Amino acid sequence: MTLRFRDGKGKLAAKFVTDFHLQSNTNVLTSTDGKFSYSLNKSSGKEFLLVMQTFGYPNEAPGSISGGPYGVFKAEAKVKTAKGTLSPTTKVFPGTVSMPGTSIYKATSANWQKLASGKSDDIGIFVGTSE
Repeated sequence: MTLRFRDGKGKLAAKFVTDFHLQSNTNVLTSTDGKFSYSLNKSSGKEFLLVMQTFGYPNEAPGSISGGPYGVFKAEAKVKTAKGTLSPTTKVFPGTVSMPGTSIYKATSANWQKLASGKSDDIGIFVGTSE
């Protein structure tokens, strides 16, 4: 995925690039660099989930970051593709995060939630810290 930002004259001001991994019908979601995995409690089935390093994190870091941030995202809107329509899902995907760091955190709307043994109630944005 590439984001390009241009100034008022159309000149490139900044560019951010990250690889992503779109997956379905699996029990383990992985990043393209192999440093992050999210083991689902049960198979994702036909749901498409995207794993990628994010371009930052939504809240002040909970400590010294040693892994991530990685985001796991699901379809939030109906998307039409050449192969058909992907519908949004309200399904939750509990699972266990594995990534560098002695502590793993998940971003919440206002803060970070420390995950006991990497167990998460749903997908989201994750970082590993060296506490």
